[in-house]
Amino acid sequence: MGVYLRRAELAPGAPAGWPYDLPAVTALGSIDLASPAIFLVGENGVGKSTLVEGLAMAAGLNPHGGTSNMRTRGHGTESPLHEHLQLRWGRRRPKRDFFLRAETLLDTVAAYEAIGGTYAGLTRLSHGESVTTLVERMDGRGLLLFADEPEDGLSVTGQLALLKRLHALMGQGAQLVIATHSPILPALPGARTYELDESGATEVDWADTDAAVIMRSFFRAPDRYLARLLGEGAEWSER
Repeated sequence: MGVYLRRAELAPGAPAGWPYDLPAVTALGSIDLASPAIFLVGENGVGKSTLVEGLAMAAGLNPHGGTSNMRTRGHGTESPLHEHLQLRWGRRRPKRDFFLRAETLLDTVAAYEAIGGTYAGLTRLSHGESVTTLVERMDGRGLLLFADEPEDGLSVTGQLALLKRLHALMGQGAQLVIATHSPILPALPGARTYELDESGATEVDWADTDAAVIMRSFFRAPDRYLARLLGEGAEWSER
């Protein structure tokens, strides 16, 4: 299994304010990336996507997605985080890379449609189909894969199929760094999961993530859960 990126740190003199005050960014000192698969989970707004984008850009990848050889015109929404990140690499460097970003996936597949090659021919597929097809075409040997919410648009069976493919990529030697809201993907065997909140990053078992706990509680007693959720003063979390 591959471990290429071992740690990322804020460079000395990084500015104050956004995005450096996001919980995901301030937690960098406690996130060990030296694992074949890292999942970053947490509520909206903690900075998971910003962190994954920053890591990918610091590693030389296109902010909209694709490999480090892909260059598309940006939307001007990228954060400057990558300019102040120091990446700590292992003795081996990746031979391949890819940034799979759900919100700009159409830009990515359209760009590959124009130039042809391994990732061409996906523009006529649904969003979910293009994700699964794209990942199926990846070669895991020496691959460093960054992904931001790859489950977006995928059914439950689609998420399970993606988990299976990620497992195969790991077996080929890939390293995965993934931000997700899925309660399923972090169950990937051999993966480490960090739950991000205002207090920082906590390494947890996938079954203890908020997403997994809430889904388990809902399916255990949906009527009771809905009664609490829809009633006055209902709690969203079972923790």
